[in-house]
Amino acid sequence: MSSVYIESCGVKFKYDSDIDVYDFLKTHQDTIEFPNLIISREENDYTDYLLYRDDFDKKIKYYDNGIEIFFPKENLNAESLVYPASVLIEKRRHEQSCVTFHSACISKNNNAVLLLGKTGSGKTTTAINLCRNYNFKLVSNDRTILKLDKNSDLSAIDGTKFLFLRKESIKRNLPKLLFVFENRKIDSNYSNDKKITDDWSRKIRVLPDELGICLEKHSVPIKQTYIIHIDETQKELVVKNGNTLANRLLIWENLNHSIRATETVIRDKDYNEIGYLPSYDSEKYFKLKQEMAMLITTKLNLQYLSGNIKDVSYYINSMHCEKQKEKILKL
Repeated sequence: MSSVYIESCGVKFKYDSDIDVYDFLKTHQDTIEFPNLIISREENDYTDYLLYRDDFDKKIKYYDNGIEIFFPKENLNAESLVYPASVLIEKRRHEQSCVTFHSACISKNNNAVLLLGKTGSGKTTTAINLCRNYNFKLVSNDRTILKLDKNSDLSAIDGTKFLFLRKESIKRNLPKLLFVFENRKIDSNYSNDKKITDDWSRKIRVLPDELGICLEKHSVPIKQTYIIHIDETQKELVVKNGNTLANRLLIWENLNHSIRATETVIRDKDYNEIGYLPSYDSEKYFKLKQEMAMLITTKLNLQYLSGNIKDVSYYINSMHCEKQKEKILKL
């Protein structure tokens, strides 16, 4: 039996397993969807646990502070046994007034900007462009940890730093970065199809330093939120009030998916669903997310931006430079 102690932004749990996942976690700690991941053999004051047994019973048991998985080892890989812990981690985050939110987040002059949108909308592309060309820092890509403080202010305290790059999007919007796709394998978490030839499906995972991007290492207050839609054929930038029903639904879905385990389904090495995880949501947590949703759509001035990457990036940067901001607002 192997024991590994895992910490992510102050949330700790113990992993006991028939499969030793220590080497896997150490090798992939920068690209696993637990931000600021710390892996150790030394025991810590963990709250929750994840237990795995190589067993043909194929069953899962869940508790308030743990998950037990019984499944044949030959049908799993180490990665498929790590992610189920995320629902317990999210429960502890909620207790600390934090929520994992599907978004990109960048910062400049100690102010953070949230970039929202559905998959393929251009959040990552916009974040990369602002970091490379306008001196923004990357707080997170894909998963941002939001914290609501006692003064009802929202901050981004951390998030996943690796970037998923879709070759088609990079080719259209940031062609200078196509070099990162050379001699690079398609990310195995995105597809297990080894014969992918189309650029839309060719997606890889890279680290910020490969793109010359600086990281934000501190918690930063969020000052603005945008719903992003990048379209390289669009000649004029469209700026609208983002407080619509469709965008409210998107925000609410993103605030809830981790705690309700809608994405954290246990899968085997062939991506087949093999077990049920419950929701750890509660009325108390509902009120926390309700207040966050209100702040994002109103106090943080949610805006919808649609246009090419150059115009969208210029506009966002201008909103953080007072002289340029005043000039644009007068137009």
